[in-house]
Amino acid sequence: MVDQPPDARFKTIANFRKDNGKAIRNVCRQFVMLHHQIGLFSHAIIAIDDSKFKAVNNRDKS
Repeated sequence: MVDQPPDARFKTIANFRKDNGKAIRNVCRQFVMLHHQIGLFSHAIIAIDDSKFKAVNNRDKS
């Protein structure tokens, strides 16, 4: 692997996603369809909360 500054690597990933967006969406769609076909989905409802809390902990208190 060639040493590159971090910005260059992130830009490379962003370019890959931009250049292959349609193919990535297609793979994701096929992934979901496959899991549906083999019965890995249920009728359960899942809620995801994106809350972030600052963790305050130190070694003496735990």
